[in-house]
Amino acid sequence: MDKLTQAIKHQALYEGREYDGLAEFWQESDKEGKYVPVRMRRPSNPQRMARMMVGRVRGMLMGANTFPRLSHADPDISALLEWLGKELYRTVPNACTDALVQGAACITFGFVRGVLVVRHWKRNDCAPLFDESGSLVAVVVRRQVMVGDKSEDGRMILTTTDETWQYKAKDKWVSLPEKKIEHGFGFVPAVWVRPLDCGCGLVDGESLLEGVEPLSREHDYAFSQEGRGLFYTADPQVVISDEEPEKTAATLQKSPRGTWLIGKDGKAFFLEITGDGIQLLANYSERARRRAFDLARVVALDPEKLVGTAISGFALRMLYAPMIQLCDDLRPAWTLAINELCAKILFAARITGMGEKRIYLPKVEVLNKLPSLPTVDEMFAQMHPWLEERLSCRYPVPVQHLIEIGTTWGDYFTSSPEEDQSRVAAISTARAAGIVSLQSAVRSAVPVFDTPNVDEELARLEGEHS
Repeated sequence: MDKLTQAIKHQALYEGREYDGLAEFWQESDKEGKYVPVRMRRPSNPQRMARMMVGRVRGMLMGANTFPRLSHADPDISALLEWLGKELYRTVPNACTDALVQGAACITFGFVRGVLVVRHWKRNDCAPLFDESGSLVAVVVRRQVMVGDKSEDGRMILTTTDETWQYKAKDKWVSLPEKKIEHGFGFVPAVWVRPLDCGCGLVDGESLLEGVEPLSREHDYAFSQEGRGLFYTADPQVVISDEEPEKTAATLQKSPRGTWLIGKDGKAFFLEITGDGIQLLANYSERARRRAFDLARVVALDPEKLVGTAISGFALRMLYAPMIQLCDDLRPAWTLAINELCAKILFAARITGMGEKRIYLPKVEVLNKLPSLPTVDEMFAQMHPWLEERLSCRYPVPVQHLIEIGTTWGDYFTSSPEEDQSRVAAISTARAAGIVSLQSAVRSAVPVFDTPNVDEELARLEGEHS
């Protein structure tokens, strides 16, 4: 199975569409009266395990306390980056969801009437093109509809020089010149993200849901059969043996105030499922659930374990060690993607604002502090199987290397007051004994007091001790 087909399949698993088209769980026969096996029916209570996994990883990686803070050596540019980080927080976490599900995602940006607009696209709707250096040359976004357009079949092509919208007329792709925007950035206004590399090239990455679908199905069906057993136990089937079965069946009705009269040669009993079978199903569904979470390196919630560890940040970090390791593996790719996206937005705003167009950004005059883009005269053209014409565009300018953006991720778990007190006491003891310097002591205490500017704090303390 190719990666694109897998991405579509994982998206269906995440959205809970893997059972579409199947008969309902309680529908034991089809229209012709033939028995429908349990595995050919839709589970009575699908658990959406894939959605739980992706949601927990996204919450830990891109939460309000862990989303990276952007900074720069220049205070004015740093303030602009801080505002830009808040804007990206509205889109990047959603792109993170797409990348976790399908293995890759695309983030594009543009200026609509001077206002920054950032969007994210799923892997199955995009087709990127890279050059031999690994730089993004073009991106085709399929199945997108512009505002006011009545058609439902179109695509957007982003290159280093322009943005083109094409629509399908009958069976032929046609290019509409009035929908073409010459931006002249020298780079593609988009970022392609592959958080987990699977070694399959520059396009596709590894999905968090690799191998989860079989275990998810086992859990759903076992859980549904467990509920089915409980239903039959609470309302068992009645079996009556009588000389006149037709008469008995016609008058039989379950009721707390009803009485059944059975002849001396008749008997009645209930078909009950023993508790052993239900317990086996419960154990099997729980094992399938835990193995699926272990496969994805996602820690399942366990209230009994959290009771004794909730007051300790260190214990929580130990408990969630596999999930923290997964997020640590995801952070480098997202750091590069966010830095590249911010650099492209800043340089694109500067290029756009140099003309007659107006850009609505806080402290827009700060853009003049950015370095000048290098001039690249060499042209690049290559044929693509999904394009009918040759793309001529410049080699992408690596703008992410022209500005140094600092990225600081937040802590997964905060320390408890007792842990902070113990840390400060240890630092104070080491400082009093002359084991560490004043600078080392202050920097060690930064996580406890959240000092905004360590250098200013050091200068103040050194002035007091001099």
